[in-house]
Amino acid sequence: MSQAAKGYWLALLLLAPASGWAEGSWLDAEIRAQAARWAAHQGRTAPLQPAGVATPPAPARPRPAATPGPPPPAVANSPPPLALASRPAGNRGISHVILTSARQHRLDPLLVRAVMLTESAGQPRATSPQGARGLMQLMPATAARFGVVNPDDPDQNISGGTRYLRWLLNRYGGNVALALAGYNAGEGAVDRHGGIPPYRETRRYVRNVQFTHQLLRRLVAAKLAQAAP
Repeated sequence: MSQAAKGYWLALLLLAPASGWAEGSWLDAEIRAQAARWAAHQGRTAPLQPAGVATPPAPARPRPAATPGPPPPAVANSPPPLALASRPAGNRGISHVILTSARQHRLDPLLVRAVMLTESAGQPRATSPQGARGLMQLMPATAARFGVVNPDDPDQNISGGTRYLRWLLNRYGGNVALALAGYNAGEGAVDRHGGIPPYRETRRYVRNVQFTHQLLRRLVAAKLAQAAP
C-alpha cells in the first residue's frame, strides 16, 4: 500500500463514525473525550453529540477580524470560489467533506480535524462574539473570500476553511505553525510581526492545534498497530 493510500485509509479509519465501522467506537470515544477537554478548557458545551441528537449553539472563542487579502490562488481541481454547493451533512457527511476537501487541497485530513476541534469543538452552529461562525469558525470576510455563502452549512464551512488553510500554507511556504497563526490572528498580523504574533491567545491556539493533531495521529497509529497481523 502506498503512503498516500495508507494516509487516506488511516484518515478514513479515524473519521468514520462508530456506527459505520465495528471497531470505531474506541477511536470515537477518544475523539469525543479530547473534544470535551478542549470544550471545557475554552468554556464550551461538550461537542460531538451522537447522530440524531441536537447540539445547542455555543459561543466560541473571540478572535480578531480577518485581515483582507488577495483572492485565493487557483488550486488544481479546486471548485470556483463562488457559491459552494450546499447539502445536508451529518456525522458521516462531515467526515466525507473533511476527507474530500483535504485531498482536493493537498492537506492532512487530521490537521483539518484538529483545526475544527480547536475552533468549534465540532459544533456546526458555533458562533463567536466577533462573528466567526461554523465548524471552522470563518469570519464573514474570510467566508466571502473563499466562496462560502452559508457558513452555517457544514459542507460549505469545511470547504471554505480548508481552502483558506491551504492558501495560508502556500503563503508561508508550508510552515504549519505560521499558517495556524494566520488562521487565528489573520495573515496581516503574521506578516507585521514576521512570525507568530506575540498574542497569548494565538500562541496558545497554535499549541492546541498542534497537540490535537499529534494526538489524532497517535490514535490512528495505535489503531493501525492493533489491526496489524
